[in-house]
Amino acid sequence: MNLIYMDLLQTDLWINNIINLESEEDEALCPSFKLAGYNSMNTVSNLGSTFVFLFILVAFILMLFLLRLIIEILPFRSQAKFLMTIVNIG
Repeated sequence: MNLIYMDLLQTDLWINNIINLESEEDEALCPSFKLAGYNSMNTVSNLGSTFVFLFILVAFILMLFLLRLIIEILPFRSQAKFLMTIVNIG
């Protein structure tokens, strides 16, 4: 079984410094997966760059949701209209 795997960010070199992925019992699921480069059953290490891209995408969506929530809670538009009426009057 041949699997194509391209890790654009070479996460195998630096992700272990950020997230502790080392485990004594961690080994490949079967010999064919080990030959394909999946030496671990850990999802984060197997995903590689995809994990980083998914993390960035989820963080971006959460940031947009929080910004939308802040805009709904704080009445910036009504404050701006009020300030414009004060400037026009004065």
